[in-house]
Amino acid sequence: MKLIVGLGNPGVAYSKNRHNIGFMVINTYLRSHNFKKLDSRFGDLYKLNDTLFLKPTTFMNLSGNAVKDVTDEFKISTEDILIVYDDKDISLGEVYFRRKGTGKSSHNGIKNIVERLGTLEFPRLKVGIGQDRDIPLIDYVLSDFTKEEFEKLETVMSTAIEKIDLFIKGEN
Repeated sequence: MKLIVGLGNPGVAYSKNRHNIGFMVINTYLRSHNFKKLDSRFGDLYKLNDTLFLKPTTFMNLSGNAVKDVTDEFKISTEDILIVYDDKDISLGEVYFRRKGTGKSSHNGIKNIVERLGTLEFPRLKVGIGQDRDIPLIDYVLSDFTKEEFEKLETVMSTAIEKIDLFIKGEN
C-alpha cells in the first residue's frame, strides 16, 4: 500500500493559500478518479485501489502526527509515502520529485514529519510557489495565489498528477 499526503492547513480561509498547494494537488487528483472516502481520525483520508490519500486536518506544523498514525495503522513503510508540499525556493510552475530527503528542511510540515517518523528517508513532491522577499515569509505563504498564478497552476497540477501516477506505479 502507498500513502500520498498533501500538506496544507484546514479550513476555507486557507484553501487558496500558497501553503495549501499540497491539498490542492490531492483535490485535483481525486476529482479525476473514483475514490472511496474513509472514516478517519487522522484527517481527510481517501482510498483509490491500493493507495491512500491523506490531507491532515491538523495545522501544517503538526502534519507529522497524522502521517505517523496512518503509517502505523496501515503498516506503510517510509519508502511508500509521498509527501506533496509547497517549496518557496522553487519558482511557481516547477515540480520536483525527490526519492529521499537531502537534509533538514525549513518547511515546518516536513520538519514535523521528519520528527514523528524519525527519518529523512521518504519521497517528496515539491511544488514551487516562489518567494517574494519584500513580504515576510509567513505572510507570503499564507496569502492566496493571484488570478495570474492560478492560471499557471493548471499546468502545475498536470505535472504533479503525472509524478504521483509514476510514484504509485513504482516508475520513479
